[in-house]
Amino acid sequence: MTKLVKQVFTEQIYHLLRNDILSQSIACSQKLNIRELQAKYGVSGSPVREAISRLHQEGLVEYLPNIGTKVIDFKVTDIVELQELHSSLDCSALKLAMKKNSYQDIAAELLVFLEAQKQNDPSAAHQFHNTFYRFANNNRLQKSWEHLTGQLEIIHTLYANQLKALAWNDIELHDHTKIYESVSTNDLETALARIEEHHDKSLTLLLDCIK
Repeated sequence: MTKLVKQVFTEQIYHLLRNDILSQSIACSQKLNIRELQAKYGVSGSPVREAISRLHQEGLVEYLPNIGTKVIDFKVTDIVELQELHSSLDCSALKLAMKKNSYQDIAAELLVFLEAQKQNDPSAAHQFHNTFYRFANNNRLQKSWEHLTGQLEIIHTLYANQLKALAWNDIELHDHTKIYESVSTNDLETALARIEEHHDKSLTLLLDCIK
């Protein structure tokens, strides 16, 4: 196997395993058995171990002494900390984005994803937030966001039915509209306040789901 083919193959296994964790086909707290994963994906141990190593760097799996590797699980404090971090990162990204770019360009792209969200595009809400990071053009900030989003996606998968019952999609669309309106008028201070309010609502709803 050439080096290039091996890299592509390893990347495929990483994405397969990551998607299984995010979708909870491999559930939170579940132990990862190398041999079982080899059989599941029809591969040798090497790409599986490399995939697990990358997922550990993202915070999606953890190593436990005398136990092995397992998918992370979430306590209430974890959810609180993740939401606080998400809010802080979003605000930092938007500040940088509006410092480095015209607010009109940022608003135009936000509007694209806002309209897609109205059409129930499942990726639109994520892309709305990702716009802050793309325009911020800071690799370290982007990496922090990417590592965070995997954990957040698991949480939203775990509580998908409860969030739907609480009309989270409607709340999220309303909040994104308000954030867009602030950016489109070059009102950074209000946009940041609305981002914080949005994440406060998200945290409140998630905590309600846990009760």
